[in-house]
Amino acid sequence: MDGTIADTGDDLCNAINLMLESFDFGRKTREEIFKHLNNGARAFVSGCLPGGIKNAENYNDILEKAFGRYIKFY
Repeated sequence: MDGTIADTGDDLCNAINLMLESFDFGRKTREEIFKHLNNGARAFVSGCLPGGIKNAENYNDILEKAFGRYIKFY
C-alpha cells in the first residue's frame, strides 16, 4: 500500500440515497448518513432507513431488500 486514502463519502451517500429513492423514501444529507457509519454495512443501511420502518412487521424483509439495493448501487 502506498498510503493513498480514497474519500468514498460521496459514493456512500449516493448509494444510500439511490436505495432510499428506490423505496420512495426521502433523501438524506451527508451528515444524516454519516451518523450511521462504523458499525458495519448492514447496520449502516438500517440506520439510514426511516425510523418508522423499524416498527413494521416486515422490517427484516425491508432491510434485506434495502441492503441488496445499497450494495448494487455502491
